This record gives sequence, C-alpha cells and structure tokens, in this order.
Amino acid sequence: MKMLVKTQLLLVLLVFATIISSSKASTTTSTPDSQVSTSTSRDEGAPNFRIYVHIINKVQDHAVITVHCKSKDDDLGAHNLNYGETYQFNFRVNFWRTTLFFCGFSWHDKHVKGDVYRYDRDHDRCPENCNWIIDQLAVLGVNPKGDYDIVYLWNPRK
Repeated sequence: MKMLVKTQLLLVLLVFATIISSSKASTTTSTPDSQVSTSTSRDEGAPNFRIYVHIINKVQDHAVITVHCKSKDDDLGAHNLNYGETYQFNFRVNFWRTTLFFCGFSWHDKHVKGDVYRYDRDHDRCPENCNWIIDQLAVLGVNPKGDYDIVYLWNPRK
C-alpha cells in the first residue's frame, strides 16, 4: 500500500514538473525581412498553450531601442533592436492562467514600461500572437484586426 502511494505521489510530482518546465520562455531577434504570424488558432482545452510575442522597432529616426522583458519567473535580458528588427519570445500560459510578461523600453532620453502579455487581458485579444510596434510616440499593442488597442506613451527619463 505504501509503495502505491509513493508511486502516485511521484507521478503527480513528475506531471507538475513537466508543466512548470514547459512554461519557460525562449527568445529570438530577427531582421526586417521576417514575417510576423497572425494565426489565432489554439486548443481551448489545453491548460498551457504557447503564446508568441513580437516587438518591432519602427522609430523613424532609426534609433536603437533597448527592450528588457520579464515575468515573475523569467528575466529575458536586455536586447537592442535596430530599426526594422523584431524581438520575439514565446512561452506557455501557466496552469493557473495567470501568466504575465512585462517589458521596459528605452531610447535616447525616453522610457516606458508595460505589460506585453497579461492572460486576463490578452487571452482573447491575442490568443496566439501578441504584436507590438515601437514608434517615436509610443509602444503600441496591435490587435488581430490591425488596430492599436493598447498605447504606452514615452516618458522623459529623470
């Protein structure tokens, strides 16, 4: 009997560890020729489906933008984006569906911070691909229709 309980406990721990390890984020930076996917299909029953975040530098003066994204568990590090480049990362939504990724953006004497994925806001807004454009006025969230629906205005650096 004790062996059966130990086996069941081990199985539960193994499943939990698999869920946790599969939620880790991965990142890439691509050139201006890269395509941003707009697919919106997913398995609604899956507790940790994959989300792709795409951040594109479209600042007209060709400034290099520093992007630093994090979650509670993952610090993705600082990345410098040249004009037209895309910084991309992906992750799995956690079992509790409370996943949050936020980024700091800076260039010249400006900065802003904002959530680039928050499950409660984005599970319907961007069910697979969350697209963001950085321009000289703001960091802009783009919905599947191509409209800017979230705006983080630049703040002067103090």
